[in-house]
Amino acid sequence: MAWGGEDFPEAGKEGRDTQASLVLSAPVYIRRGNTLQLSYALSLQSALPVQTSAPKGSLAGYTVAIDQDGKILAHPNINRVGRNIDQEADAARLKSIVRRAIAGGKDFLHLFSFERNGVELLAGYAAIPSPSTKQENSKWIILAVSRLDYALSGLEEIQQVLFNLIVGLVAASIIATLYLSRDLARPVEKLRDYAMKVDTEASQTVPQDFQIREFNQLSEALNSMVQRLRSWARELEVATKEAQVANQLKNEFLGNISHELRTPLNGIIGFIQIVRDGYCDDRDEEMEFLQRAHDSSMQLLNIINDILDIAKIESGTFSMMLEVVDITQVLEDAIDLQTTQIEEKGLKLSLPAPHDPIIVHADPEKLKQVFLNVLSNAVKFTESGSINIFVRLESRTNSGSFNGSADSTTSPSGQSDWVVVTIKDTGIGIDPEHQQKLFQPFVMADGFYNSQVWR
Repeated sequence: MAWGGEDFPEAGKEGRDTQASLVLSAPVYIRRGNTLQLSYALSLQSALPVQTSAPKGSLAGYTVAIDQDGKILAHPNINRVGRNIDQEADAARLKSIVRRAIAGGKDFLHLFSFERNGVELLAGYAAIPSPSTKQENSKWIILAVSRLDYALSGLEEIQQVLFNLIVGLVAASIIATLYLSRDLARPVEKLRDYAMKVDTEASQTVPQDFQIREFNQLSEALNSMVQRLRSWARELEVATKEAQVANQLKNEFLGNISHELRTPLNGIIGFIQIVRDGYCDDRDEEMEFLQRAHDSSMQLLNIINDILDIAKIESGTFSMMLEVVDITQVLEDAIDLQTTQIEEKGLKLSLPAPHDPIIVHADPEKLKQVFLNVLSNAVKFTESGSINIFVRLESRTNSGSFNGSADSTTSPSGQSDWVVVTIKDTGIGIDPEHQQKLFQPFVMADGFYNSQVWR
């Protein structure tokens, strides 16, 4: 081994193939009388193994012993034995090794970099108790020194192994990615195809039973979404049809109501023009035409009131003022307004026999309008025959189906007396196949017209 600039192969010709040895000598005295006489010397020689050629990849090298004062006790180069590390070129680093070893450190240290041939050394060090003295703090520092390139030559193989391992892992990850991407793409493609072909009316089932749990959950969510969309589509279709029917009924209503408004208005204009132009023979005939104009104007007013009531019903502002009224009197008032038309057609009117007043809770104007509408329909669509009106009382419990109606009275026994009014005529009637339309708003069938107010 060399210190401060000499290389291992240059470490002395004589000691190249020898071992570094440590020789300890002690004199032996024999007492002869009162004096001690030197008889012989006891020598102890300890050889330190020296390896002149360390294989690459191993940490084997040269062994050096240094005492705690820095004196070199054993060295492969015999010329170094006995020298102090202060005389070495790398004295500062060697002193650092000695201090660390005495403090109990066991480590490796990068020692030298030779300018002459670029050889670098790696030293492993540890401290042992001194075998030559009994002092407790006396220690020797043993260095195992090896060439750095020899010690690290195995890293090339490790580097090659790591490179091969990384390449293998990259290849394996690419293969796994391709395999997984195929397994991931197939369920996505199936779900995509289903989403593109799904129909609101068709009964295709969403693909299921995938190998990946998340795709099965996505399939269930997609199926639930499609079911909701189908339900909403059916509701939207129904709403669209209802809107179309409502629009058609609205158009029919406008056409019918315009006819209903035009008829009395033309009558009013005609009667007034006759009187104004002086075509009447006498005063009585003028009064007759004026009376007809008045009746037509009242009919027109009633139609306008019906339209206003319909608007109130649609806006939710329609209200009734319940009062205590005699239903027979309200019925008679409605009949009086239709007497002229009944007499003109020669119809027979059958009325209920006179009896005591029947008191009910109702809105008199609305109730009168209902009677008037039904009577006008009966008169309008009955060319010959009769119109019969019946009135009867029925007793029902307060929890009955008619509870809360306006046309009712309450008896002391807790029962409600209901008044049932029936108007029967011999007119054309309504075809049975159209009778289910009776309670639909703005419907006309075979001359019968129904509005929301008339119901």
